Amino acid sequence: MAIDSASNAPYMVVVHTFKTEAEGEALEALLRESGIHVGIIRQSHDSAFDGLMLSEGATDRILVPEKDLDKAKGLIEEYLQSIPAADDAETVQWKRELASKRLRMNRAGTWILPLCMVAFGLWAITKGTEAWGQLVGLIVIVLAIVVFRSMRERYRQDQKIVSGMTRKPD
Repeated sequence: MAIDSASNAPYMVVVHTFKTEAEGEALEALLRESGIHVGIIRQSHDSAFDGLMLSEGATDRILVPEKDLDKAKGLIEEYLQSIPAADDAETVQWKRELASKRLRMNRAGTWILPLCMVAFGLWAITKGTEAWGQLVGLIVIVLAIVVFRSMRERYRQDQKIVSGMTRKPD
């Protein structure tokens, strides 16, 4: 077994790369429960920015001691094969209900929130005694337009999701 001279720790090797936090946490827990020391390298997050995600495409790595590499690979392969590839009927129904609920909420928010923002902006323009009142009013109205457009786009995406789920497979 190779020893890292700087820390007297066993030499760690990459056993698996993952893109989602849930996958990494599940595999880390699996390996630790099996008595394997685990190290994780996170390249998609940066601690200098309070853990903010830096890159969507970056992959994080799971490291294990070199002596446990074969055991860890076997456990990870077994775990990944046990995950169902397709959603069952209950999961599809749950996703459909969730998307439908989000669609209804987004429909209301698309119209109510921007209208309230515009009303506040117009009030600030008319009641503002100084230039700052008019500036604030204009900024709020511009933000209302941006919010309306983004919520309308999200509404369209949700419609596509719901219509895709309700369509019967060919």
